[in-house]
Amino acid sequence: MKYFFENRKEMLVVNRSLNLDFESHLHEHTELGFVFSGTAVLNIEGESFELKKDDVFCVFPNVIHSYECSDDMDAAVLIFSAELFEEYEKVFRNFVPSKPVISGCTGIARELFGMLIGTPELPRNTQKGMILAILGIITDKLCLVKQDDCPVSTIKSILMFCDSCYSEPVTINDAAERLHLSRSHIAHTMRSKLNITFSEYINKKRLEKACDMLRTTDMTVTDIAFFTGFNSVRTFNRIFAAQIGETPVKYRKQI
Repeated sequence: MKYFFENRKEMLVVNRSLNLDFESHLHEHTELGFVFSGTAVLNIEGESFELKKDDVFCVFPNVIHSYECSDDMDAAVLIFSAELFEEYEKVFRNFVPSKPVISGCTGIARELFGMLIGTPELPRNTQKGMILAILGIITDKLCLVKQDDCPVSTIKSILMFCDSCYSEPVTINDAAERLHLSRSHIAHTMRSKLNITFSEYINKKRLEKACDMLRTTDMTVTDIAFFTGFNSVRTFNRIFAAQIGETPVKYRKQI
């Protein structure tokens, strides 16, 4: 499975979503949503939660999550920086919801979500006030628990390092030296938080790039193998076939 760090620049985004399917990722913003109709599945760090009509869902900063199985979806999705809400900033930074989905949220909460997505011209301060009201309604129902002792900034640093260096002959020792972390700490962090090893993640990044190049360029398989960071064509072919299910040459021909 692919994970990535989403570097969001906007302080506040208000969206109406008709399809919640989204691959596994994490970001420094809080994600808050309401389901007007339809169903979907929210996955948070190994746990799955069904989303259905009148459910509120909340994902705190730097928590790995994804959405899938959207069906007839109509949902409001608010993505915002913790810095916008001083009253809740420490909560967002230090806790996570043990119950990220709250069922049967009708009444004021539903009305506020509806106004937020139905009135795009609302001033920013008005949007903030409405979101603050929603947070006041739902926070006690989220059953907040203390964040574990794995610093999220470590995960972000590791992923950003991998994303920038995967095309080089990089190892976990290189990451440890660059990030000033121990090799064992990086390995533990990736295994416990991402369920993947360092080398597996690097190879997945390389294969993603290789597949894109096979589809969009005329470069030879050999050139693509070395360009994406593999130390030999034999290794490239072996890993590609194991992960993609066919050789690079066959993959290109099918495209």
